[in-house]
Amino acid sequence: MALSAGDAVGDGIDRLTDRRLVAVFVAFYAAHLALNVGTQSQLAAQRETFEEEAFLLGPEFLPPELPLALELPLGVATLLWTLAMIALVTVSMLALRALLTDDRPGKLTDGLLLATVHGLVGGLLVSVGVGVGLLLLVVPGLFLAAAFAFTYPYVAVDRENALEAMRRSWSLTSGHRLRVFLVLVAIGLTFFTISFAGGVVALALGAFPLVAEVTNVAFVALAWLASLAILASAFDQLEDARAEAEAKWEGIDDELLP
Repeated sequence: MALSAGDAVGDGIDRLTDRRLVAVFVAFYAAHLALNVGTQSQLAAQRETFEEEAFLLGPEFLPPELPLALELPLGVATLLWTLAMIALVTVSMLALRALLTDDRPGKLTDGLLLATVHGLVGGLLVSVGVGVGLLLLVVPGLFLAAAFAFTYPYVAVDRENALEAMRRSWSLTSGHRLRVFLVLVAIGLTFFTISFAGGVVALALGAFPLVAEVTNVAFVALAWLASLAILASAFDQLEDARAEAEAKWEGIDDELLP
């Protein structure tokens, strides 16, 4: 079997023991913390507007407490949120390189800025495609999610541009998309399980809102890293299967190939 969701989960969790990922986890934590600070600061800056106007569902749907909010102008809070989102893509590139490049030369930070740009473009293109597909009776969106699941690994590890990474992901997943979809389901369940555990711990720390928030952020950062580890394992499984298939026919005249 070229790809197993169960093996991807098991191997992905094992990969988290790589000591290089400690620094990556800290970077994920910082990026997620900044994202939460930016989000809560935006809400705090607009609270009066929400209270004065019938905006969306109304002010009663805002969180009663925003322990990570800073007294920032709305524009500054929005800029912080945007930079944090970009940082998440950058750290995702670093994480995938650490998870996939044991036997490859070069530093993890080589070409990181360009990888971030292509990661942002690829992520946007895939998100739009999947979003439109989900609107078209759901199934097309799920198909595209599986087809382009390995766009990020190709951008991060092989330094491909966004479009080439999407093309290679499409090719790699051909004939395996149902199994890739099962891997995505496993990733979703893993993320939910770790995040849910963080929510339970945060609830237990409810008397200390700030402590609860920063603790919950740590669980979310871990969930994000675990998800990438599972994706990396699935990517390796399919890449190894592809390499074996190519080696099988190596040296045979093209006219004799099936």
